[in-house]
Amino acid sequence: AARVILARIEFLPIDVVEIRTHLLTQSLFRAVCHVAHAPHQASELRGVMRDTFRAKQENRDHEDHEELVNSQAAKHPFRLTLPAANPPLRWAVNEEQNLANKESSWKFAEDFIIERAEIALARQHSIELGIDAVSPAMGAQLAVIAAATAATNIIEIGTGVGVSGLWLLSGAPDATLTSIDFELDYQQSAKKAFLDAGIPANRVRLIAGRAIDVLPRMNEQSYDVVLVDADPQSVIQYVEHGLRLARTGGTVLVAHALWRGRVSDPAQRDDTVTGFRSLLTEVAETTAVISALSPVGDGLLQLTKR
Repeated sequence: AARVILARIEFLPIDVVEIRTHLLTQSLFRAVCHVAHAPHQASELRGVMRDTFRAKQENRDHEDHEELVNSQAAKHPFRLTLPAANPPLRWAVNEEQNLANKESSWKFAEDFIIERAEIALARQHSIELGIDAVSPAMGAQLAVIAAATAATNIIEIGTGVGVSGLWLLSGAPDATLTSIDFELDYQQSAKKAFLDAGIPANRVRLIAGRAIDVLPRMNEQSYDVVLVDADPQSVIQYVEHGLRLARTGGTVLVAHALWRGRVSDPAQRDDTVTGFRSLLTEVAETTAVISALSPVGDGLLQLTKR
């Protein structure tokens, strides 16, 4: 059995050793007593005892440290205790899993939106005509931006059959919408969609014609929101006109800014992809706007005019 010892042993005639330890085994205690009666063995046993005491003290110090940490943790339950002698944590990123999670999140964001009946009907009509309308999630984002801007005047380049216009007006119910498209048949379908949604005819102005010809005649700094959703090969010219038409603090929105996922692919170099990349590069370098690129749908570029 272990015994608590505090002993002072004199190894005559030349040395004195103090022993202070919490635990001294019975066998070592007997050895100490023997040394007291056999001074001539002191030198040899002194080294053994020193090593033994050092090992026991180190072990005791470790136990005292753990006891102190544990007692503090009990008093402070939110205190973090780092394990000793454990290797540092390594955070490994599984790129493939990360991409899969992003795709899953993108799909979740799209499916999260439930369109109103009139918008869903217009979308179905656009699918039948082969028109690439804004996605439900992008439409919802258009509505939020129109609402946040407190828009009263909105212009969109590219009417389609009214999907984007319906979303914009759902966020700004008191706004007036001006919509430009060269497809007269599409505009007639959009007009019907607006009326079916209960939007008064005097709040929607449909202009038939090529946007590149119509835009120079529109009033500068007159619109709170400008949506560009037309011929992608002319996107840079449309954005330039849009920034001219938007008021200070107004926002220009560019739909399909990632162009079906091809803008991010370095291997894609056709004229449409190159045009969107050039636009994004110019936007990133200018101080005239505050910009953001959202992956919603197939990309929504947002430019707020300073």
